[in-house]
Formats: sequence, structure tokens, C-alpha cells
Amino acid sequence: MSASILSRAKDPLRMVLPEEEAPTESMAFGSMVDMLWLTPEDWDNYYIQLPSQAPKRPSAAQLKARDKGTASESSLQAIAFWDNWETKSLGKTTYDSTLIEKVRKSVNMLNMHPQAQYIHDHSDKQIVLMGDVPGNCLQEGGKAKCMIDLLPRDGELQTADGKILQLNECVVDLKTSHNVSEYGMRSAIYNFEYYMKMAWYLRMLQGAGETQRDKAVLIFQNSKHPRDAHVRIITDEDIQ
Repeated sequence: MSASILSRAKDPLRMVLPEEEAPTESMAFGSMVDMLWLTPEDWDNYYIQLPSQAPKRPSAAQLKARDKGTASESSLQAIAFWDNWETKSLGKTTYDSTLIEKVRKSVNMLNMHPQAQYIHDHSDKQIVLMGDVPGNCLQEGGKAKCMIDLLPRDGELQTADGKILQLNECVVDLKTSHNVSEYGMRSAIYNFEYYMKMAWYLRMLQGAGETQRDKAVLIFQNSKHPRDAHVRIITDEDIQ
């Protein structure tokens, strides 16, 4: 049982017969930002940069010419490069210099946001919880899991209305959105069921003994230039 499975619960057939969905370009980019900001030490285990001098991938005609023994020397070199590259990059995602520059700019924008950076510095990252499904859930008695982006250890934030929020009472997740206005963030929380997923994280944490945690915070980042970041607290009404 996970948050993604719970999101399909309102459609029983979809839950029983899930369909694998390939990550979109935006989702893949968001995953790169997540890793570079949260766990940069893991980067080289999952990603590899394509050299700037890499030749174009050989065409079907070039491959056929190689098989016939009529390929040019440059074609043979390109084929050899890509054969070697496929082996070298096995199991990793390839990126180029243009893409990594955009990812670094996104991370820089997160670091420039005072509240986002403060939360980052006071949190453990990419925390995985696994165990029995908490009570009052769909499949009580089964196994449950979740991965939490940021789990604050200490610190506090002042909310827009002047209240002080103790971070060790919160769970925090990083999200991207094409609309980071108040309306856009509220719509994303509803449309993508972030309120439900964050409630699941809190239930898991409470089951693991973190009973003081009852608040959810989202760090939204604009998926478009200038990649600005915004910190938003999910209200109690959303989380119940």
C-alpha cells in the first residue's frame, strides 16, 4: 500500500488493474531536481552526462552499411562510440549540458528561497518508511510504504498570519507546478490529491512513533522559467 495506490482507490477497477505510466518529461526533470537538491551524493548512481563531443547516433542506413562492410570510418567510429556508451550508461539516465544547466538553475532557485533553504538545512532527506498498514485504512493488515522528501528535525517558521510553525511537527514534500499562484497551488493540491498523499505520510509517521507530526508543508517550484519557489502549508481542513 502506498500513496499512489490510494490515489486509485476511488476507481476500484483502476486499482485492481493498474496501468504502468511512463514518466512525462516534466516528471523526469522534477526527479533530477529532487535528487540534486536532496541527495546529490546519489547523483552519479542514477545519471550520466553525455560528452559534448559525442557524435550523432548512427542511422539505420549507417548500421546497414556496417553490416555490408561499406561504412565510412566516421560512421564506424560513431557506431563504436554508441555501442560503448550503451554499456557505460546501462541503468542510468543520460543528460546533456543544456539539461543539467536548467536543473542547476532550479536547485539554485530553491536555495535562494529563505524558507525552502531553511527547511532543507533542518531536515533529513528522502526518508523511506515501510511497515504494516496503519489502522482505519483500506487494506488494514497489509504492508505500507512511503518516501518522504524532507523530514524536519527542528527549527520553526513564521506563517503569513504571524503564527509560529514548529517544523518537527511537519512533513514536507517538493512539487513542481506550471502555475504557482495561490489559485494554481490550491488547484494542484486538489487535482493531484496532494492532500491525501500528505495525510498518508502523516499516518505512516504517526504509526512509526512520530505522533507529534500533524502538519503538511509543500514546497512548490515553478516548472517554467524563472523556476521560482513557494512554501505552502496544507490546511487542517485539507488533511483530514
